Amino acid sequence: MWRRVWDIRRLAVVIAVLEKRAGLSLAGADVFVNVAGGIRLEEPAADLGLALALASSFRDLALPPISWRSARWASVANCAPVAQMERRLEEAMRLGFGSAVIPERQASRSTS
Repeated sequence: MWRRVWDIRRLAVVIAVLEKRAGLSLAGADVFVNVAGGIRLEEPAADLGLALALASSFRDLALPPISWRSARWASVANCAPVAQMERRLEEAMRLGFGSAVIPERQASRSTS
């Protein structure tokens, strides 16, 4: 049975922002989103990862293999703070991620 794992409205916003702010023309492209395990992903911090994956695929450029991304990606294409960033970073390090992309406003607090 087919299950929607990503909110189609959130996907539309991510695509619209990529078109407007990053100059990507995704109007004629087929976009498929898959989430490991098929779980329904409602975490807003995953939007940045989706945007980067779409841009990477569209531009045919690979992202660094060992990096982690977490930020609420606002419709104006800026990164907003997410809850419990320190805890998220600790877990990412425990899982072996070597670098992270996080909101600038949280970088100074998370690195101290």
